[in-house]
Amino acid sequence: MENENQAATTTTKGCSLNGVDLQADGFQRMCAEWPDLAPIYCYSKIIEAVNFWGARMLFQNDSKHFVDRPLKKEAKKIVEEFTSTFGGNELDVSKMNEQQVDQLAKFVRENFGRANGVLIAYTPEDWVENPPKLERIKDAEFKKWAKQLNELWKELSRKMPDLNCNPGQQNHSLICVPQPFVVPGGRFREFYYWDAYWIVKGLIASGMTTMVKNMCMNFAEMVNRFGFVPNGGRIYYDKRSQPSFFTFMVYDYFLATNDTKFLQEVLPVLEKELGHWSKNRSVEVEVGGKQRTFYQYRADSNIPRPESFCQDVQLVTNISNTQRKADIWKNVASTAEMMGELFSKIGDKEKSAVYKDKFEKFRRAFQRLFYKKKHGVWYDFNIKSGKLHEEYYGSVTVPLFTRCYDTDDVGTAERMYNRLEKVGVLKHKFGVPTSNINSTQQWDFPNIWPSLAHMLIESLRQSGNKKMEEKAKELARQWLSANHQMCQNCGQHMWEKMAADTGVPGVGGEYVPQIGFGWTNGGVLDLLVTYGDEMTLQQMPNVECKQNAVVEEPAEFPPA
Repeated sequence: MENENQAATTTTKGCSLNGVDLQADGFQRMCAEWPDLAPIYCYSKIIEAVNFWGARMLFQNDSKHFVDRPLKKEAKKIVEEFTSTFGGNELDVSKMNEQQVDQLAKFVRENFGRANGVLIAYTPEDWVENPPKLERIKDAEFKKWAKQLNELWKELSRKMPDLNCNPGQQNHSLICVPQPFVVPGGRFREFYYWDAYWIVKGLIASGMTTMVKNMCMNFAEMVNRFGFVPNGGRIYYDKRSQPSFFTFMVYDYFLATNDTKFLQEVLPVLEKELGHWSKNRSVEVEVGGKQRTFYQYRADSNIPRPESFCQDVQLVTNISNTQRKADIWKNVASTAEMMGELFSKIGDKEKSAVYKDKFEKFRRAFQRLFYKKKHGVWYDFNIKSGKLHEEYYGSVTVPLFTRCYDTDDVGTAERMYNRLEKVGVLKHKFGVPTSNINSTQQWDFPNIWPSLAHMLIESLRQSGNKKMEEKAKELARQWLSANHQMCQNCGQHMWEKMAADTGVPGVGGEYVPQIGFGWTNGGVLDLLVTYGDEMTLQQMPNVECKQNAVVEEPAEFPPA
Protein backbone atom coordinates (compact mmCIF):
# COMPACT_ATOMS: atom_id res chain seq x y z
CA MET A 1 0.00 0.00 0.00
CA GLU A 2 1.32 3.45 -0.93
CA ASN A 3 2.58 5.60 1.94
CA GLU A 4 0.43 8.73 1.75
CA ASN A 5 3.22 10.77 3.39
CA GLN A 6 5.82 9.74 0.82
CA ALA A 7 6.59 12.43 -1.76
CA ALA A 8 5.56 11.68 -5.32
CA THR A 9 8.21 10.48 -7.75
CA THR A 10 6.73 12.20 -10.81
CA THR A 11 9.32 14.26 -12.69
CA THR A 12 9.27 17.86 -11.45
CA LYS A 13 10.58 21.17 -12.72
CA GLY A 14 12.16 21.85 -9.32
CA CYS A 15 10.75 25.34 -8.87
CA SER A 16 9.56 25.43 -5.28
CA LEU A 17 9.56 28.76 -3.45
CA ASN A 18 10.83 26.92 -0.35
CA GLY A 19 8.37 28.57 1.99
CA VAL A 20 8.56 32.10 0.60
CA ASP A 21 5.13 33.74 0.88
CA LEU A 22 4.59 36.04 -2.10
CA GLN A 23 1.64 37.63 -0.30
CA ALA A 24 3.88 38.87 2.52
CA ASP A 25 4.81 42.52 2.99
CA GLY A 26 7.77 43.69 0.94
CA PHE A 27 6.68 42.05 -2.29
CA GLN A 28 5.35 44.24 -5.08
CA ARG A 29 2.68 42.19 -6.77
CA MET A 30 0.87 42.54 -10.07
CA CYS A 31 -2.87 42.23 -10.78
CA ALA A 32 -4.10 44.74 -8.17
CA GLU A 33 -7.14 45.52 -10.35
CA TRP A 34 -8.15 41.86 -10.34
CA PRO A 35 -8.12 40.71 -6.67
CA ASP A 36 -10.18 37.59 -7.38
CA LEU A 37 -7.99 36.48 -10.30
CA ALA A 38 -4.64 37.37 -8.71
CA PRO A 39 -4.46 34.20 -6.53
CA ILE A 40 -4.83 32.12 -9.70
CA TYR A 41 -2.93 33.97 -12.41
CA CYS A 42 -0.42 36.14 -10.57
CA TYR A 43 0.86 34.78 -7.25
CA SER A 44 -0.33 31.79 -5.24
CA LYS A 45 0.26 28.23 -4.18
CA ILE A 46 -1.77 27.23 -7.24
CA ILE A 47 0.89 28.61 -9.61
CA GLU A 48 3.70 27.16 -7.50
CA ALA A 49 2.15 23.67 -7.36
CA VAL A 50 1.27 23.53 -11.06
CA ASN A 51 4.75 24.68 -12.04
CA PHE A 52 6.58 22.41 -9.61
CA TRP A 53 4.78 19.38 -11.06
CA GLY A 54 4.95 20.92 -14.52
CA ALA A 55 5.91 17.77 -16.38
CA ARG A 56 2.28 16.70 -15.96
CA MET A 57 0.50 20.02 -15.54
CA LEU A 58 1.96 22.28 -18.23
CA PHE A 59 1.47 21.85 -21.97
CA GLN A 60 4.97 21.68 -23.52
CA ASN A 61 6.29 22.34 -19.99
CA ASP A 62 5.49 26.04 -20.50
CA SER A 63 4.54 28.13 -17.46
CA LYS A 64 2.70 30.58 -19.70
CA HIS A 65 0.26 27.96 -20.91
CA PHE A 66 -1.30 27.64 -17.46
CA VAL A 67 -1.81 31.36 -16.79
CA ASP A 68 -3.35 31.83 -20.24
CA ARG A 69 -6.10 29.28 -19.62
CA PRO A 70 -9.64 30.60 -18.95
CA LEU A 71 -11.60 29.50 -15.90
CA LYS A 72 -14.51 27.07 -16.04
CA LYS A 73 -15.84 28.27 -12.68
CA GLU A 74 -15.85 31.45 -10.62
CA ALA A 75 -12.38 32.44 -9.47
CA LYS A 76 -13.28 32.45 -5.77
CA LYS A 77 -14.70 28.92 -5.98
CA ILE A 78 -11.54 27.64 -7.67
CA VAL A 79 -9.35 29.16 -4.96
CA GLU A 80 -11.60 27.71 -2.25
CA GLU A 81 -11.48 24.26 -3.87
CA PHE A 82 -7.69 24.32 -4.08
CA THR A 83 -7.33 25.42 -0.44
CA SER A 84 -9.75 22.82 0.89
CA THR A 85 -8.14 20.03 -1.17
CA PHE A 86 -4.44 20.84 -0.84
CA GLY A 87 -4.08 23.49 1.87
CA GLY A 88 -3.19 27.15 1.87
CA ASN A 89 0.13 28.93 2.33
CA GLU A 90 1.37 26.12 4.58
CA LEU A 91 1.41 23.67 1.63
CA ASP A 92 4.90 22.41 0.75
CA VAL A 93 4.47 21.53 -2.93
CA SER A 94 7.69 19.49 -2.97
CA LYS A 95 6.19 17.02 -0.47
CA MET A 96 2.96 16.29 -2.31
CA ASN A 97 2.42 12.54 -2.70
CA GLU A 98 1.32 10.69 -5.84
CA GLN A 99 -2.34 10.82 -4.86
CA GLN A 100 -2.16 14.59 -4.37
CA VAL A 101 -0.40 15.07 -7.71
CA ASP A 102 -3.16 13.05 -9.39
CA GLN A 103 -5.72 15.25 -7.62
CA LEU A 104 -3.86 18.35 -8.82
CA ALA A 105 -4.01 17.14 -12.43
CA LYS A 106 -7.75 16.54 -12.03
CA PHE A 107 -8.16 19.99 -10.44
CA VAL A 108 -6.42 21.69 -13.38
CA ARG A 109 -8.35 19.68 -15.98
CA GLU A 110 -11.75 20.39 -14.42
CA ASN A 111 -11.23 24.08 -13.68
CA PHE A 112 -9.29 25.44 -16.67
CA GLY A 113 -10.12 25.61 -20.38
CA ARG A 114 -7.89 25.78 -23.45
CA ALA A 115 -5.35 28.62 -23.59
CA ASN A 116 -6.04 29.05 -27.31
CA GLY A 117 -9.78 28.89 -26.87
CA VAL A 118 -10.62 32.49 -25.90
CA LEU A 119 -9.75 35.02 -28.62
CA ILE A 120 -11.63 34.89 -31.93
CA ALA A 121 -9.89 34.60 -35.31
CA TYR A 122 -10.51 37.72 -37.38
CA THR A 123 -10.10 38.65 -41.04
CA PRO A 124 -9.11 42.34 -41.20
CA GLU A 125 -11.57 44.43 -43.20
CA ASP A 126 -8.75 46.13 -45.13
CA TRP A 127 -6.89 42.95 -46.10
CA VAL A 128 -6.46 42.49 -49.87
CA GLU A 129 -4.90 39.63 -51.80
CA ASN A 130 -2.59 41.79 -53.92
CA PRO A 131 -1.46 44.90 -52.01
CA PRO A 132 -0.14 47.56 -54.44
CA LYS A 133 3.16 48.02 -52.62
CA LEU A 134 3.98 44.31 -52.89
CA GLU A 135 3.48 44.49 -56.65
CA ARG A 136 6.58 46.71 -56.82
CA ILE A 137 8.86 43.90 -55.60
CA LYS A 138 11.06 43.05 -58.57
CA ASP A 139 12.41 39.62 -57.62
CA ALA A 140 9.80 36.98 -58.53
CA GLU A 141 10.65 34.66 -55.63
CA PHE A 142 10.63 37.50 -53.12
CA LYS A 143 7.28 38.73 -54.48
CA LYS A 144 5.75 35.27 -54.17
CA TRP A 145 7.04 35.02 -50.60
CA ALA A 146 5.75 38.51 -49.72
CA LYS A 147 2.26 37.48 -50.80
CA GLN A 148 2.51 34.38 -48.61
CA LEU A 149 3.41 36.63 -45.68
CA ASN A 150 0.49 38.90 -46.52
CA GLU A 151 -1.80 35.85 -46.13
CA LEU A 152 -0.49 35.38 -42.58
CA TRP A 153 -2.14 38.59 -41.38
CA LYS A 154 -5.43 36.68 -41.52
CA GLU A 155 -3.97 33.85 -39.43
CA LEU A 156 -2.53 36.20 -36.80
CA SER A 157 -5.44 38.65 -36.44
CA ARG A 158 -7.70 38.39 -33.41
CA LYS A 159 -10.60 40.14 -31.73
CA MET A 160 -12.08 39.92 -28.28
CA PRO A 161 -15.21 37.78 -27.92
CA ASP A 162 -18.17 39.07 -25.95
CA LEU A 163 -16.47 38.55 -22.60
CA ASN A 164 -17.27 39.87 -19.17
CA CYS A 165 -14.36 42.22 -18.57
CA ASN A 166 -15.51 43.48 -15.19
CA PRO A 167 -12.48 42.81 -12.94
CA GLY A 168 -14.79 41.34 -10.29
CA GLN A 169 -16.45 38.90 -12.68
CA GLN A 170 -13.77 38.17 -15.28
CA ASN A 171 -12.92 34.49 -15.86
CA HIS A 172 -9.79 34.88 -17.99
CA SER A 173 -6.38 36.57 -17.81
CA LEU A 174 -6.77 38.77 -20.90
CA ILE A 175 -6.70 42.57 -20.73
CA CYS A 176 -9.76 43.52 -22.74
CA VAL A 177 -9.37 45.94 -25.65
CA PRO A 178 -12.08 47.29 -27.98
CA GLN A 179 -10.44 46.87 -31.39
CA PRO A 180 -9.07 43.85 -33.31
CA PHE A 181 -5.30 43.35 -33.33
CA VAL A 182 -2.46 41.17 -34.60
CA VAL A 183 -0.71 38.72 -32.27
CA PRO A 184 2.91 37.56 -32.67
CA GLY A 185 1.93 33.86 -32.83
CA GLY A 186 2.69 30.60 -31.04
CA ARG A 187 2.56 30.95 -27.25
CA PHE A 188 2.17 34.70 -27.69
CA ARG A 189 -1.61 34.64 -28.06
CA GLU A 190 -2.27 38.26 -27.08
CA PHE A 191 -1.10 41.67 -28.21
CA TYR A 192 2.45 42.76 -27.33
CA TYR A 193 3.83 46.25 -27.12
CA TRP A 194 7.12 46.57 -28.97
CA ASP A 195 6.37 43.60 -31.24
CA ALA A 196 3.54 45.73 -32.57
CA TYR A 197 5.94 48.31 -34.03
CA TRP A 198 7.29 45.82 -36.58
CA ILE A 199 3.83 44.37 -37.12
CA VAL A 200 2.67 47.91 -37.93
CA LYS A 201 5.53 48.33 -40.42
CA GLY A 202 4.40 45.15 -42.18
CA LEU A 203 0.72 46.10 -42.11
CA ILE A 204 1.56 49.41 -43.76
CA ALA A 205 3.53 47.51 -46.42
CA SER A 206 0.34 45.49 -46.98
CA GLY A 207 -1.77 48.66 -47.16
CA MET A 208 -3.66 47.75 -43.97
CA THR A 209 -3.80 51.14 -42.29
CA THR A 210 -7.22 50.50 -40.73
CA MET A 211 -5.74 47.62 -38.76
CA VAL A 212 -2.82 49.85 -37.77
CA LYS A 213 -5.27 52.45 -36.47
CA ASN A 214 -7.14 49.74 -34.54
CA MET A 215 -3.95 48.72 -32.77
CA CYS A 216 -3.05 52.34 -32.00
CA MET A 217 -6.54 52.86 -30.55
CA ASN A 218 -6.03 49.83 -28.29
CA PHE A 219 -2.71 51.19 -27.06
CA ALA A 220 -4.34 54.56 -26.39
CA GLU A 221 -6.92 52.69 -24.32
CA MET A 222 -4.10 51.08 -22.33
CA VAL A 223 -2.34 54.39 -21.66
CA ASN A 224 -5.59 55.98 -20.49
CA ARG A 225 -6.19 53.03 -18.19
CA PHE A 226 -2.72 52.25 -16.82
CA GLY A 227 -0.68 55.32 -17.72
CA PHE A 228 1.45 53.21 -20.05
CA VAL A 229 1.17 50.31 -22.49
CA PRO A 230 1.69 46.99 -20.65
CA ASN A 231 4.23 44.45 -21.89
CA GLY A 232 1.36 42.43 -23.36
CA GLY A 233 -2.38 41.85 -23.20
CA ARG A 234 -2.56 39.82 -19.99
CA ILE A 235 -3.33 40.95 -16.46
CA TYR A 236 -0.02 39.56 -15.21
CA TYR A 237 1.76 42.15 -17.40
CA ASP A 238 0.10 45.12 -15.67
CA LYS A 239 3.28 46.21 -13.84
CA ARG A 240 5.61 45.85 -16.82
CA SER A 241 6.06 47.62 -20.11
CA GLN A 242 8.44 47.27 -23.04
CA PRO A 243 10.53 49.84 -24.94
CA SER A 244 8.16 52.69 -25.78
CA PHE A 245 7.27 52.47 -29.46
CA PHE A 246 3.72 53.84 -29.38
CA THR A 247 4.76 57.26 -30.71
CA PHE A 248 6.76 55.55 -33.47
CA MET A 249 3.64 53.64 -34.54
CA VAL A 250 1.48 56.77 -34.59
CA TYR A 251 4.19 58.57 -36.56
CA ASP A 252 4.31 55.83 -39.21
CA TYR A 253 0.51 55.67 -39.34
CA PHE A 254 0.32 59.42 -39.93
CA LEU A 255 2.96 59.31 -42.67
CA ALA A 256 0.94 56.56 -44.40
CA THR A 257 -2.50 58.21 -44.05
CA ASN A 258 -2.14 61.92 -43.23
CA ASP A 259 -4.95 61.31 -40.70
CA THR A 260 -4.74 64.65 -38.89
CA LYS A 261 -7.99 64.10 -36.98
CA PHE A 262 -6.69 60.92 -35.32
CA LEU A 263 -3.36 62.61 -34.65
CA GLN A 264 -5.11 65.41 -32.76
CA GLU A 265 -7.02 62.83 -30.71
CA VAL A 266 -4.02 60.69 -29.81
CA LEU A 267 -1.31 63.29 -29.11
CA PRO A 268 -2.52 63.94 -25.54
CA VAL A 269 -2.29 60.19 -24.93
CA LEU A 270 1.29 60.12 -26.23
CA GLU A 271 2.11 62.97 -23.84
CA LYS A 272 0.58 60.97 -21.01
CA GLU A 273 2.74 57.93 -21.79
CA LEU A 274 5.89 60.06 -21.96
CA GLY A 275 4.87 61.55 -18.63
CA HIS A 276 4.70 58.05 -17.14
CA TRP A 277 8.25 57.30 -18.23
CA SER A 278 9.45 60.68 -16.95
CA LYS A 279 7.77 60.25 -13.57
CA ASN A 280 8.15 56.52 -12.92
CA ARG A 281 11.09 55.32 -15.02
CA SER A 282 13.57 58.18 -14.78
CA VAL A 283 16.93 58.16 -13.04
CA GLU A 284 19.37 60.95 -12.25
CA VAL A 285 22.96 60.50 -13.42
CA GLU A 286 25.78 63.03 -13.14
CA VAL A 287 27.11 64.09 -16.54
CA GLY A 288 29.76 66.80 -16.85
CA GLY A 289 29.26 67.91 -13.27
CA LYS A 290 25.47 68.24 -13.66
CA GLN A 291 22.60 65.91 -12.78
CA ARG A 292 20.84 64.74 -15.93
CA THR A 293 17.62 62.77 -16.29
CA PHE A 294 17.64 59.50 -18.21
CA TYR A 295 15.07 56.77 -18.59
CA GLN A 296 15.44 53.27 -17.25
CA TYR A 297 13.53 50.16 -18.24
CA ARG A 298 12.38 48.43 -15.06
CA ALA A 299 9.30 46.75 -13.64
CA ASP A 300 7.21 47.62 -10.57
CA SER A 301 6.89 44.00 -9.45
CA ASN A 302 9.56 41.94 -7.70
CA ILE A 303 8.05 38.46 -7.70
CA PRO A 304 8.44 35.65 -10.27
CA ARG A 305 6.78 36.38 -13.60
CA PRO A 306 3.73 34.10 -13.84
CA GLU A 307 4.38 33.29 -17.51
CA SER A 308 8.00 32.33 -16.70
CA PHE A 309 7.51 31.23 -13.12
CA CYS A 310 9.89 28.29 -13.06
CA GLN A 311 12.68 30.07 -14.87
CA ASP A 312 12.53 32.99 -12.43
CA VAL A 313 12.44 30.77 -9.35
CA GLN A 314 15.32 28.62 -10.59
CA LEU A 315 17.33 31.72 -11.46
CA VAL A 316 17.60 32.76 -7.80
CA THR A 317 17.70 29.33 -6.18
CA ASN A 318 21.42 29.54 -5.45
CA ILE A 319 21.81 33.31 -5.45
CA SER A 320 21.80 35.27 -2.21
CA ASN A 321 22.88 38.62 -3.60
CA THR A 322 22.55 39.70 -7.18
CA GLN A 323 23.76 42.83 -8.89
CA ARG A 324 21.63 43.73 -11.84
CA LYS A 325 22.82 45.90 -14.62
CA ALA A 326 20.78 49.02 -15.20
CA ASP A 327 19.73 49.11 -18.82
CA ILE A 328 18.82 52.65 -19.78
CA TRP A 329 16.69 52.63 -22.89
CA LYS A 330 17.42 55.08 -25.63
CA ASN A 331 14.23 55.36 -27.61
CA VAL A 332 12.29 57.34 -24.99
CA ALA A 333 14.31 60.38 -26.02
CA SER A 334 13.29 59.97 -29.64
CA THR A 335 9.67 59.90 -28.52
CA ALA A 336 10.14 63.56 -27.58
CA GLU A 337 11.63 64.38 -30.98
CA MET A 338 8.80 62.64 -32.86
CA MET A 339 6.21 64.38 -30.71
CA GLY A 340 7.84 67.66 -31.66
CA GLU A 341 7.31 66.77 -35.31
CA LEU A 342 3.76 65.52 -34.77
CA PHE A 343 2.69 68.67 -32.92
CA SER A 344 4.02 70.68 -35.84
CA LYS A 345 1.72 68.67 -38.16
CA ILE A 346 -1.36 69.94 -36.32
CA GLY A 347 -0.05 73.49 -36.13
CA ASP A 348 0.86 73.56 -32.43
CA LYS A 349 4.16 75.39 -32.83
CA GLU A 350 4.57 76.04 -29.10
CA LYS A 351 4.45 72.39 -28.05
CA SER A 352 6.45 71.40 -31.10
CA ALA A 353 9.24 73.71 -29.96
CA VAL A 354 9.04 72.43 -26.37
CA TYR A 355 9.48 68.79 -27.36
CA LYS A 356 12.21 69.49 -29.90
CA ASP A 357 14.10 71.42 -27.21
CA LYS A 358 13.66 68.52 -24.77
CA PHE A 359 15.05 66.15 -27.34
CA GLU A 360 18.09 68.30 -28.12
CA LYS A 361 18.99 68.66 -24.45
CA PHE A 362 18.57 64.95 -23.89
CA ARG A 363 20.54 64.05 -27.01
CA ARG A 364 23.56 66.08 -25.90
CA ALA A 365 23.51 64.58 -22.40
CA PHE A 366 22.94 61.12 -23.83
CA GLN A 367 25.95 61.40 -26.11
CA ARG A 368 28.20 62.45 -23.23
CA LEU A 369 27.12 59.57 -20.99
CA PHE A 370 26.74 56.62 -23.34
CA TYR A 371 29.02 57.23 -26.30
CA LYS A 372 32.48 55.62 -26.35
CA LYS A 373 34.24 57.73 -28.97
CA LYS A 374 37.20 55.36 -29.22
CA HIS A 375 34.87 52.49 -30.16
CA GLY A 376 32.33 54.53 -32.10
CA VAL A 377 29.33 53.00 -30.33
CA TRP A 378 26.96 53.60 -27.43
CA TYR A 379 27.14 51.23 -24.49
CA ASP A 380 24.84 50.54 -21.56
CA PHE A 381 25.71 52.46 -18.40
CA ASN A 382 25.90 50.63 -15.07
CA ILE A 383 24.51 52.92 -12.39
CA LYS A 384 26.10 50.99 -9.52
CA SER A 385 29.62 50.95 -10.92
CA GLY A 386 29.32 54.30 -12.66
CA LYS A 387 30.94 52.83 -15.77
CA LEU A 388 29.99 51.84 -19.29
CA HIS A 389 29.44 48.16 -19.93
CA GLU A 390 31.85 47.85 -22.85
CA GLU A 391 30.56 44.67 -24.43
CA TYR A 392 28.90 44.36 -27.82
CA TYR A 393 25.15 43.96 -27.68
CA GLY A 394 22.54 44.47 -30.36
CA SER A 395 21.23 47.56 -28.59
CA VAL A 396 24.39 49.51 -29.50
CA THR A 397 22.65 50.37 -32.78
CA VAL A 398 19.49 51.80 -31.19
CA PRO A 399 20.71 55.44 -30.89
CA LEU A 400 21.52 55.43 -34.60
CA PHE A 401 18.11 53.95 -35.40
CA THR A 402 16.29 56.52 -33.25
CA ARG A 403 18.57 59.33 -34.50
CA CYS A 404 19.61 60.18 -30.95
CA TYR A 405 22.97 61.55 -32.09
CA ASP A 406 24.42 64.47 -34.06
CA THR A 407 22.93 63.72 -37.47
CA ASP A 408 25.25 66.26 -39.12
CA ASP A 409 28.13 63.87 -38.38
CA VAL A 410 27.71 61.43 -41.28
CA GLY A 411 30.71 59.45 -40.06
CA THR A 412 28.83 58.18 -37.00
CA ALA A 413 27.30 55.21 -38.82
CA GLU A 414 30.61 54.18 -40.36
CA ARG A 415 32.40 54.24 -37.01
CA MET A 416 29.68 52.05 -35.53
CA TYR A 417 29.84 49.65 -38.48
CA ASN A 418 33.63 49.40 -38.15
CA ARG A 419 33.23 48.49 -34.48
CA LEU A 420 30.76 45.73 -35.32
CA GLU A 421 33.25 44.45 -37.86
CA LYS A 422 36.07 44.52 -35.31
CA VAL A 423 34.16 42.53 -32.67
CA GLY A 424 33.31 39.90 -35.28
CA VAL A 425 29.51 40.04 -35.41
CA LEU A 426 29.36 40.72 -39.16
CA LYS A 427 31.16 37.52 -40.13
CA HIS A 428 28.25 35.12 -39.65
CA LYS A 429 26.56 33.46 -42.62
CA PHE A 430 22.96 34.31 -41.82
CA GLY A 431 23.03 37.67 -40.04
CA VAL A 432 24.16 39.67 -37.03
CA PRO A 433 23.72 37.97 -33.63
CA THR A 434 22.44 39.83 -30.59
CA SER A 435 25.68 39.28 -28.68
CA ASN A 436 28.97 37.39 -28.80
CA ILE A 437 28.23 35.54 -25.57
CA ASN A 438 26.90 31.99 -25.84
CA SER A 439 25.05 31.96 -22.51
CA THR A 440 22.31 29.53 -23.68
CA GLN A 441 19.83 32.37 -23.04
CA GLN A 442 17.64 33.50 -25.91
CA TRP A 443 18.87 37.10 -26.00
CA ASP A 444 22.47 36.01 -26.62
CA PHE A 445 24.53 34.26 -29.30
CA PRO A 446 23.75 32.63 -31.68
CA ASN A 447 20.32 34.22 -31.92
CA ILE A 448 19.37 37.01 -34.29
CA TRP A 449 16.26 38.88 -33.23
CA PRO A 450 14.25 40.37 -36.11
CA SER A 451 13.66 43.61 -34.21
CA LEU A 452 17.37 44.30 -33.75
CA ALA A 453 18.20 43.11 -37.27
CA HIS A 454 15.68 45.56 -38.73
CA MET A 455 16.94 48.42 -36.54
CA LEU A 456 20.55 47.83 -37.63
CA ILE A 457 19.62 47.83 -41.32
CA GLU A 458 17.40 50.89 -41.01
CA SER A 459 19.96 52.81 -38.95
CA LEU A 460 22.56 52.37 -41.70
CA ARG A 461 20.07 53.00 -44.52
CA GLN A 462 18.99 56.33 -43.06
CA SER A 463 22.45 57.46 -41.95
CA GLY A 464 23.15 59.84 -44.82
CA ASN A 465 26.42 57.99 -45.47
CA LYS A 466 26.46 56.50 -48.99
CA LYS A 467 28.90 53.76 -48.05
CA MET A 468 26.75 52.72 -45.09
CA GLU A 469 23.62 52.80 -47.23
CA GLU A 470 25.25 50.15 -49.42
CA LYS A 471 26.16 48.12 -46.33
CA ALA A 472 22.52 48.35 -45.24
CA LYS A 473 21.44 46.91 -48.57
CA GLU A 474 23.94 44.04 -48.22
CA LEU A 475 22.70 43.24 -44.71
CA ALA A 476 19.09 43.46 -45.89
CA ARG A 477 19.76 41.02 -48.74
CA GLN A 478 21.44 38.60 -46.33
CA TRP A 479 18.64 38.87 -43.74
CA LEU A 480 15.81 38.55 -46.26
CA SER A 481 17.43 35.63 -48.06
CA ALA A 482 18.16 33.84 -44.78
CA ASN A 483 14.54 34.20 -43.64
CA HIS A 484 13.27 33.07 -47.03
CA GLN A 485 15.38 29.92 -46.87
CA MET A 486 14.43 29.20 -43.25
CA CYS A 487 10.76 29.54 -44.18
CA GLN A 488 11.10 27.16 -47.15
CA ASN A 489 13.13 24.56 -45.23
CA CYS A 490 11.46 24.76 -41.82
CA GLY A 491 7.87 23.74 -42.42
CA GLN A 492 6.88 26.81 -44.47
CA HIS A 493 6.76 28.74 -41.19
CA MET A 494 8.09 32.13 -40.16
CA TRP A 495 9.94 32.02 -36.86
CA GLU A 496 10.48 34.30 -33.88
CA LYS A 497 14.27 34.30 -34.15
CA MET A 498 17.15 32.74 -36.11
CA ALA A 499 20.56 31.26 -35.32
CA ALA A 500 23.29 33.36 -36.97
CA ASP A 501 25.66 30.44 -37.50
CA THR A 502 23.26 27.75 -38.78
CA GLY A 503 20.25 29.62 -40.21
CA VAL A 504 17.72 27.51 -38.29
CA PRO A 505 15.13 28.80 -35.80
CA GLY A 506 16.80 30.34 -32.75
CA VAL A 507 16.97 28.37 -29.54
CA GLY A 508 17.72 28.79 -25.84
CA GLY A 509 15.94 30.58 -23.06
CA GLU A 510 12.52 30.00 -21.58
CA TYR A 511 10.50 28.20 -24.28
CA VAL A 512 10.70 26.22 -27.52
CA PRO A 513 11.04 28.07 -30.87
CA GLN A 514 7.83 29.87 -31.83
CA ILE A 515 6.20 30.27 -35.22
CA GLY A 516 3.99 32.99 -36.66
CA PHE A 517 5.63 35.37 -36.44
CA GLY A 518 4.43 38.93 -36.19
CA TRP A 519 7.57 41.02 -35.98
CA THR A 520 9.55 38.78 -38.31
CA ASN A 521 6.85 39.04 -40.98
CA GLY A 522 6.45 42.78 -40.47
CA GLY A 523 10.14 43.60 -40.65
CA VAL A 524 10.60 41.41 -43.73
CA LEU A 525 7.65 42.97 -45.58
CA ASP A 526 8.88 46.46 -44.72
CA LEU A 527 12.35 45.73 -46.11
CA LEU A 528 10.98 44.00 -49.22
CA VAL A 529 8.90 47.09 -50.00
CA THR A 530 11.71 49.51 -49.10
CA TYR A 531 14.15 47.77 -51.47
CA GLY A 532 11.43 46.53 -53.83
CA ASP A 533 12.98 47.28 -57.21
CA GLU A 534 16.62 46.65 -56.25
CA MET A 535 16.57 43.56 -54.02
CA THR A 536 17.32 40.07 -55.34
CA LEU A 537 17.39 36.72 -53.59
CA GLN A 538 20.87 35.69 -52.45
CA GLN A 539 22.06 32.08 -52.55
CA MET A 540 22.47 30.97 -48.93
CA PRO A 541 24.30 27.97 -47.39
CA ASN A 542 22.00 24.98 -47.18
CA VAL A 543 19.93 24.68 -44.01
CA GLU A 544 18.78 21.40 -42.49
CA CYS A 545 15.87 22.16 -40.23
CA LYS A 546 14.42 19.73 -37.72
CA GLN A 547 12.12 22.28 -36.07
CA ASN A 548 9.19 22.08 -38.45
CA ALA A 549 6.59 20.32 -36.31
CA VAL A 550 3.84 22.34 -34.65
CA VAL A 551 2.14 20.65 -31.70
CA GLU A 552 -1.52 21.61 -31.33
CA GLU A 553 -2.92 22.23 -27.87
CA PRO A 554 -5.15 19.27 -26.89
CA ALA A 555 -8.82 19.78 -26.11
CA GLU A 556 -8.23 18.58 -22.56
CA PHE A 557 -5.07 18.96 -20.48
CA PRO A 558 -3.66 17.29 -18.48
CA PRO A 559 -5.01 14.14 -20.12
CA ALA A 560 -7.27 12.04 -17.91
